[in-house]
Amino acid sequence: MSVQVKFYTILGKYEDYEYKLRELILRIREQVKARGGDPEKINLTMIKVKEEALDLIYKYVRGEEEPPEYLRSLVEHLKLDNISTLPAIVINGRKICEGELIDLASLEKILIDEVKSSLGIDLRETPQVKREQVQAAPQPQREVEAKPYELEEVQKPPPASVERRPVETGVQQQLQIVRPRQHREIRKPPVHISSPGRGMPSNCGECIYYGFSTRYCFLLGRKVEDINRPPCHRENL
Repeated sequence: MSVQVKFYTILGKYEDYEYKLRELILRIREQVKARGGDPEKINLTMIKVKEEALDLIYKYVRGEEEPPEYLRSLVEHLKLDNISTLPAIVINGRKICEGELIDLASLEKILIDEVKSSLGIDLRETPQVKREQVQAAPQPQREVEAKPYELEEVQKPPPASVERRPVETGVQQQLQIVRPRQHREIRKPPVHISSPGRGMPSNCGECIYYGFSTRYCFLLGRKVEDINRPPCHRENL
């Protein structure tokens, strides 16, 4: 068996109701499918009649005149469902409303009862398929999902303390490099100086230890004030 819904309506007059009725039928189909039923067994047919043709069609339904060929099928359906005024809703041959629309909440209850009687599916109960899926679904276990390396990362001991030493900067290193070494006293060999005599120059200009540009005696390490009075002469010391 199936659930056949017919909606006899007036063209362009009940569009909002038509839209909501379609949504209701789709919702019923989804609920049937969720419970293992065949959603194709829930069908909706809308018959829309132009408002200017209503009076003529009503005459044909009442049998006052014979309908033309193109209206014969419509008139036969109206007679079969015992409809004489639009709008009207018929479910499985049973007239639900005529002349005025039933509210959708009441219509939904009627459809749920019809699905149960025609298809044997109770839409008021929790879907068996969904209940089994919930029971079969594993419960989340955080301890199982935790990875070993994550635990090791958490339990890893803190790093050992490292002795911090001041790091010498490039400037300090440079200062250390250019720092003069400790002065070491250089002892010169003793120089024996004798009084002027043979082989001793009479002035510094004749001596190989005298620097003319520096006026300095490299032998004695002294500055020469007067080259005619060599500091190597005893009387000039």
